[in-house]
Amino acid sequence: MSRATKDQNLCISPLSVQTLLTYISTVSEGKLHDELSRLLDLPENQTLVAKTYQMLTQLPTENTDANNTIVFGNKLYFDERYGFLKRNVLDSAQRLYATDLESVDFLLPSKAADKINSWVSDKTRHLIENIVNADSLKSNTMALLVNSVYFKSEWENKFALYDTTMRPFFLNPRKEIQVETMYTEDLFRYGSFEQLGATVLEIPYKLDDFTMMIILPKDIDGLAEVERRLSEISLKLISYRLETREVIAKIPKFKIEFESDIIQTLQQLGLRSLFNRDSRINIFKHPSEPLAVDQMRHKTVINVNEAGTEAAATTFAKIVPLSIPVGLVRFTVDHPFIFVIRNSRAVYFMGHVVDF
Repeated sequence: MSRATKDQNLCISPLSVQTLLTYISTVSEGKLHDELSRLLDLPENQTLVAKTYQMLTQLPTENTDANNTIVFGNKLYFDERYGFLKRNVLDSAQRLYATDLESVDFLLPSKAADKINSWVSDKTRHLIENIVNADSLKSNTMALLVNSVYFKSEWENKFALYDTTMRPFFLNPRKEIQVETMYTEDLFRYGSFEQLGATVLEIPYKLDDFTMMIILPKDIDGLAEVERRLSEISLKLISYRLETREVIAKIPKFKIEFESDIIQTLQQLGLRSLFNRDSRINIFKHPSEPLAVDQMRHKTVINVNEAGTEAAATTFAKIVPLSIPVGLVRFTVDHPFIFVIRNSRAVYFMGHVVDF
């Protein structure tokens, strides 16, 4: 997907897509089930699949602070014109996958779209207002499965507002603009990776175990090559190799709204049966015809500023080593870069910034 969006800002939630596909795998059979299992590396045992899902969506122990919270949502909308849901779907939806169920009449597309968008807006604290419209809901729509991830957290140590100034940002080697850039000097986990062609800074959030990793290509026009190399290197390994250093960090404020149909991307990854007549999605007791997916849209919003990050996806103790490597590090984000919001279990949001 990054190749197709090389000239525009990108933000996706791998976790949102992964959890949606994991749930679909539990109500699929045959070739489709095999493709999903391979793509997601799922165990054959359905109980273990459910445990994998629950691990991915496990919330921090302290998740009640409105400024430091993460909220997941799953909802299956179905049209009873096509019959009743299978008993195992009803049983597992809420018990194992925290998925709400609601009957809607897709013959009334405007009313159905309003109901779906209202739920999404509520789950994402109004960051995402519209995920579907009446035109996208067809008269033969049988069901619609929606997944949402809302993330909001303050930085462990906020950037001071008075330190934010306009600084140069190079869109490419020949074009420079001025952007609002935050400034701080603190201890951060930092690393320089020759094999990646980038330097990396990890900024902790107050929300337990969450960080933003910023991957800055060493060359102004090096984003595409770094993204290519990043597909071959584990983010966990990169994080493991970071060291605590004293860093002067200059990082632009940014906000991204991104929406895309992800069917082509998933097909390129080997998931084809979900979108054709090989699909075997079984949610109704007596389906009149095979069920397949004809739309799969992904929409994200992320806002990064001095206070922290809000995205629609316990204090993080600062660990100071007994000895800190000598030398002040300067980390100036003044050209296109990659960002990753993650914890030790999963990647919640990631993308790149190429323009303002």
